[in-house]
Amino acid sequence: MWTRSELKERGKASFRKFYAGAVISCLLIGMVTFVVEFRDMQNQDQAADSYITEIQNADDIEDYQKIAEKVNPGSTYSIASRMVSDHSFLMIGVLIMLANLMVLNPLHVGVRHYFMRNRSESTRLGAIFYGFKGSRYFHICWVMFLRDLYTALWSLLFVIPGIVKGYEYRMIPYILAENSELSTSRTFAISKSMMKHNKWATFILDLSYILWVIADTFTFGLIGIFWLSPYVIATESELYAVLRGNVLDDAMAEAYELHGFYAS
Repeated sequence: MWTRSELKERGKASFRKFYAGAVISCLLIGMVTFVVEFRDMQNQDQAADSYITEIQNADDIEDYQKIAEKVNPGSTYSIASRMVSDHSFLMIGVLIMLANLMVLNPLHVGVRHYFMRNRSESTRLGAIFYGFKGSRYFHICWVMFLRDLYTALWSLLFVIPGIVKGYEYRMIPYILAENSELSTSRTFAISKSMMKHNKWATFILDLSYILWVIADTFTFGLIGIFWLSPYVIATESELYAVLRGNVLDDAMAEAYELHGFYAS
């Protein structure tokens, strides 16, 4: 059994040994996430601003009628303009999804690989690109895509099932970071075994950072960059190490499936 305080102490001791690399790797994830999310918000803002600008520039009744026709779902003009607008939104949405799928998800796996290897040996920063190397890249993209898809589908039923499944799949990036050749079904099954009876405790672990999150808002993200993000991932890495040992001891996973972290 593990405790929050023990994991946090081990996490802090771990990432302090490679502090600069830990900060840089988390900063890279933060930058990619910001670019993707900012582009999505910018796209939504542009759509809203276009209508506001037209309303502000309207001079007479006829202008207002034309604007009304745009937002009236029954008008011919509205249908045509919506098709163009929807097409643009769809294209941007697809690009954002591809950025998550092909850049952000493999990077998440690579950062976990980097943190786990640094627990036992000094590792070069280039290890964060582990998820982009060779044929493993496509398998990682596929498994992480399924993780996101299943979580989203469960969330459609209600919020709680989505959260539960999110915790059930929590260790998938770490499993892929250890063995990127593991089959999709086994990756999901091992993560499920790891998180069995541990989802609630992990949820409480996440909540325990709330004061740090609040403090981060008052420092414009500086605490997150230089302390909180590396701290959270390092602590989560310690959690994975414990859960990994548990499933191996209980024969829920074989040694060849979780063969350890090494340069590859």
